[in-house]
Amino acid sequence: MSNYGKSVTFVLNAEGGLVNASSDHGGMTNFGISSKQYPDLDIANLTRRQAMDIYFRDYWTPGQCEVMSWPVDCVHLDASVNSGIKQSTRFLQEAANVPVDGQLGPITLSAIREMDPAALAYQAIQARRVFFNRIAVNDQVKFLAGWLKRCDDLEAFIK
Repeated sequence: MSNYGKSVTFVLNAEGGLVNASSDHGGMTNFGISSKQYPDLDIANLTRRQAMDIYFRDYWTPGQCEVMSWPVDCVHLDASVNSGIKQSTRFLQEAANVPVDGQLGPITLSAIREMDPAALAYQAIQARRVFFNRIAVNDQVKFLAGWLKRCDDLEAFIK
């Protein structure tokens, strides 16, 4: 299985199936694809294959995951889906100890290639945990346990 195949399998399992919770600001979601972000898409009838295609087109490719080694590519894809590509890039930049600007430019990509991929992946997951703890205030507190569990599950998955 390709790195994309392994990575998207984790993302799809973490995101789950069809959900239409009134407390979800994204509206109806399926495989983590929201009606708010994709208003012209039939979310209720979205297939796993369609979700995989969306994640490839809108996250894997623009996030430059294809130039990253396993498991960095998987960690970056999952964080990109969960928090956006710019925020995921910030996690990688923090872990790689380069200026944090959310842009995957030559300095960041060079630093990513020079680091041990497993160490970088684990450090990026840790940066993500710190981020979740920082933003979990007010109405977001109810999501913290789930966010941290996703980090734990991702860490176990890439081992």
